[in-house]
This record gives sequence, structure tokens and C-alpha cells, in this order.
Amino acid sequence: MQLLVTLTPDPQPIAQVCKQLRMKRPDLEQVVVDNYAGLVACGVQFHRATVSEVARSIKLASLSTGLEPTYYSRISRSSHDHH
Repeated sequence: MQLLVTLTPDPQPIAQVCKQLRMKRPDLEQVVVDNYAGLVACGVQFHRATVSEVARSIKLASLSTGLEPTYYSRISRSSHDHH
């Protein structure tokens, strides 16, 4: 998956990841939603957005309640995981 190759141990802004993958934010969001468990298993980490970052973030349903979505403004990948 190209997303895994793109990510680094340093959290990258969603806009930067989208640019590198030549994707729009909604498309990246859908890739993450569709592959969330596999991405987490490969060491992908999602970093919560601050209030000022919400407009530039991806939105994922809350895993704990499934009700309130959580916004993530940055994504990184653990440096010690090489799947």
C-alpha cells in the first residue's frame, strides 16, 4: 500500500500526505476507513487534531462509542515496524 511507504516516524500533516499520494482529503479518509485495522497493525499512528486543525483533518468514527467522530490532522508510522 502506497500510504505505508509514504509515512515516516515524524507525524506528517494530512495535506502533505495527500499531496505525496496525489489524493484528495476525502479519498485519503476513505482509504483509512477501509483499511484502519490493517494500518494500525502496520504501526500507523493517527494524531488528534486541535480545534484549529479540524478543517484540514480526516474524520474517523470513534472506536470506543461509534458515535462522535474524532478528527486527525497528522499521520505517522512507527519506525521499528517494517511490514
